[in-house]
Amino acid sequence: MDYNFEEHILDLLKHNDCVTLPGFGGFILKSVPSAIHGNTIYPPSKKIAFNTSLTQNDELLTGSLMGKYGLSYDQAKNKVLAFSQHISYSLKKEKYFRFQKIGAFSVSEDNRIVFKPFIVDFPNKNSFGLKRFHIEKLPKEVIKKTTKSVKKTIAREKEARKEKTRKPSRLPLMGLVSSVLLAIGMIGLMASPHTTAPKATQEAGFVNLLFPEDSFIESFDNQADWSKELDTNPLSPKENQENGRMLELNRNDLAKGYYLVVGSYASKTNAERKETALFNQGQDSYIFPAENGFYRVGLFASPQYLEAKEMLSAHVANEKDAWLIKN
Repeated sequence: MDYNFEEHILDLLKHNDCVTLPGFGGFILKSVPSAIHGNTIYPPSKKIAFNTSLTQNDELLTGSLMGKYGLSYDQAKNKVLAFSQHISYSLKKEKYFRFQKIGAFSVSEDNRIVFKPFIVDFPNKNSFGLKRFHIEKLPKEVIKKTTKSVKKTIAREKEARKEKTRKPSRLPLMGLVSSVLLAIGMIGLMASPHTTAPKATQEAGFVNLLFPEDSFIESFDNQADWSKELDTNPLSPKENQENGRMLELNRNDLAKGYYLVVGSYASKTNAERKETALFNQGQDSYIFPAENGFYRVGLFASPQYLEAKEMLSAHVANEKDAWLIKN
C-alpha cells in the first residue's frame, strides 16, 4: 500500500510549525515577510525548511497514519521509522532524495545534508500565504488626459472667482476691538489689590507678562522636570543576566535544547531583518520576544549543553558577544 508520506507531511504543516521524521530530522515552517520587487508584490508567506537536529519523534506522522488507514500505534510507528530509514539509505547510496512537491535532499562535499525547497502553490492559503501578483503600469495617454481635464477645471474656477465681487471683511475691525479689550482687562488686573497670583507674578511688570524672561518662568511651581524621562540605564547585550544565570524560554513549539542568542533589538522590524538574513545564509534562526519588550534573535545550538557551549565559544571567538538560552 502506498502511504504517500509527502501528502501527510503537507497536511500536517497546515496546522503545525514542525513535523519530524524520527532519527533523520524535521520539517519546519519559516515566516517570510512581504516584499516588492519591480512591479511584483510578494505578500507575507511561509517557507518550508529542514533541521537535521530535530530527530526526536513528535509522533504527528504516526497519528496521521493511524487516522487515515486504521493502523495500530505500533504498525503506524514502524511505517514512519521505515520511511525515515529509506531516506537515509537513499542519501548514503545515491547522495540524493526527492519529494514531488516539498523539495529535494542532497549531500554536500563535506558530508552535510542539504535541503532545497521547491516553489509550489500550496493548497491552503491560510497556512502558507497568498500568491505573488503583478501590478500593471497605467498607460501614459490616460494620465495625460486626466491631467489636462484637471487643469481646465482649475482654470474655470479661477475665472469664476475673479468675476465675483468680494464683500468687505469685518475681521480686521473685530481684531482691533478685541486687542483693546484685552489690554484694558490686563491693566485692571494689575491695578487690583486682591492676591490672585503668586508673588513673582504680581511683581512682574506688563512687559514681563507679555515677554517673560527665563528667571520669571522658573519662578512658577508647575514646571515639568523633563530630565526624568531620559533613559540613563540602557540594557546590556546580555539583558542584565546576573551571576551567569541562564534564562529559559518554556516554549512548546520549539525543540528542547539550547539556543545561541546573537542579538537583541527594541524594534521588531530590525529583529525580523536579522533573522531573515541568518535564515537566508542557511542558519536555523528564530525570534524570541522577551518580557522586557525586546526581541531576541537566536540560532538552535544543540540539545546537549556541552555541544552548545562549544558553539558559543566558537561564535564569540569569530564574531562578537553572544549568550545561551534554554528551552
